Amino acid sequence: MRPGLISLLDCAGVTDAKLDVNARLVQMETLCNMLKDPQRDWRVAYFCPTKLSRSLTDMQRMLWSRWQGVRFETLESKMALASYLGQPLSVIEDMLACDVTPAPPSQP
Repeated sequence: MRPGLISLLDCAGVTDAKLDVNARLVQMETLCNMLKDPQRDWRVAYFCPTKLSRSLTDMQRMLWSRWQGVRFETLESKMALASYLGQPLSVIEDMLACDVTPAPPSQP
């Protein structure tokens, strides 16, 4: 990772969310310090193909609006994501097929 890269979050499998706003703000500040190039906008793309995933990202949009130069986008289709990222659809499908962050263990 390096500053200036576009960040992509795949929210297709999101079914529920609990948000600690203060902890999330600290995390966002850390991410901005690590990943935002001060010379240009930082593009953050959330892939949200379902109505539920889109509704759960509304709070994220509001929180990201606190940072100057962060362009937050919610994209509903793979084609829209490909267009936004300037990549062929096949690259987007490969990206979405990869698990970069393992899911947390299930709780009983």
